[in-house]
Amino acid sequence: MKSTPDNSATRSHLTAKARFQNAVQDRAPVAFIIDDTLVDKIGQETILTLFCDGRYDESEFQIDIVLESPIYRRQERGQKELGRLCESVGLRTIVDSPELHGKEAVLRRSDDGELFFTPHNLIFTAS
Repeated sequence: MKSTPDNSATRSHLTAKARFQNAVQDRAPVAFIIDDTLVDKIGQETILTLFCDGRYDESEFQIDIVLESPIYRRQERGQKELGRLCESVGLRTIVDSPELHGKEAVLRRSDDGELFFTPHNLIFTAS
């Protein structure tokens, strides 16, 4: 008789990831904690990747913010997103990405995909 491996942890992780993706697509607020960061050059762009854990569930996900790009609008948008993130976690500026480790915030995505961040303890009301 063959035994099948217990994939319940994998299923629960995928379910949490699916819940996160659905929430972001629905433009619902998603509370998260920044676990780790990476600044990397991808093509001609410099990208800040935030590795995050869901604040109220087991989801793990990443958020990419464009820091530098030859396309002015992409860089400008990324700089705004980084500014909003820093403001939401109580930092005026950052020198190095590890300053974001352990910080908590809430993510919302606008209709055009732009990222908005607010403090994790802010109460949301329907708009």
